[in-house]
Amino acid sequence: MKRWLLVFCVVALTFSMFVDVNARLIDLRTNKTPAEGVKVFFDNLPNLNDGAYSGIYVGDVVKISGRSFGGADLKIVFPSGSSVTLPITNKSTNSFDKTIIFDEEGTYQILPINKTFEVCYHVKVVLPAKLLSSIVGWRPSNDDYDKTFINHNNAIAIEKGNMVPSVSFVVLDKNGNPIPNLVAKKFSTNEFGIATIHINQNSSAIYGDLRCVQYKRFVFDRSGHFTYASNEKKLKDGFFDSGHLFIDAKEFLAVLSISSINANKFEIGDKYVIYENRLAFPAIIREENGVKYVDAESVLTSIDTRTLGVFGTAIDYQNDKIVIYVACSAEE
Repeated sequence: MKRWLLVFCVVALTFSMFVDVNARLIDLRTNKTPAEGVKVFFDNLPNLNDGAYSGIYVGDVVKISGRSFGGADLKIVFPSGSSVTLPITNKSTNSFDKTIIFDEEGTYQILPINKTFEVCYHVKVVLPAKLLSSIVGWRPSNDDYDKTFINHNNAIAIEKGNMVPSVSFVVLDKNGNPIPNLVAKKFSTNEFGIATIHINQNSSAIYGDLRCVQYKRFVFDRSGHFTYASNEKKLKDGFFDSGHLFIDAKEFLAVLSISSINANKFEIGDKYVIYENRLAFPAIIREENGVKYVDAESVLTSIDTRTLGVFGTAIDYQNDKIVIYVACSAEE
């Protein structure tokens, strides 16, 4: 039985022929105070955070509002070269407010601040693509890493070392209908509205808010002997006792090879484990030949946080083996 190692509740997954990968996240950003030195501040869309999607899709009708602290009117330039002006509507606050139809795919420019953002089509991945949520469970979308209009639950999951040269998805219009025979900037759809795009395993961005995430898989037999690691690094044998897999925790974190995780910062107490100065988690400790072995679930829970570059962990107790999953960014 696979155990999802999450601090919060796990939501059951519902499967269908297509899997929605552009589910929009509620904008939970509550700090509306602009950073020091900022010239323009948008209340919501477009999202201009580095590495994040704009949150706008082809065909969207969006109310663009915010403040221009220099008092200058803004202009949004479409990919075709046409433009829409955002005039200051309230001189006392230097605020602007205008509804715009984003009916072109591509890169938009904001003048005079010279910022850009992308507008892409709605896409849904065609099964049997493996999603991150099927590897490590569904995660809540309310932490700081999910406030950037990217739904990592619906990211395509690729095992480290296994190349996935392409991914197929259905392209939808603003009403949710497939768009057949569409020639877009990075793909073309067939008569069913399905497109195939080549991807690079080492790049997390595929198209719009569609991302790929790598996961690493470690396999032990039911007695705890190590048999396989997808990153081709060997682990010493653990052991199975009282329904738990016990591993050399510090060796595992070192072999995991995630740049933001330092095995030397992992502390093993008598009945707890803690990574750096984060939360302490109850743990079962077994000492063998001077080495403290820790139940694998506690080890995984202690590092299961996106601030450490981890998108989720899970352990699967199968009839003939035990499998550990750790999902990380595609660049790890």
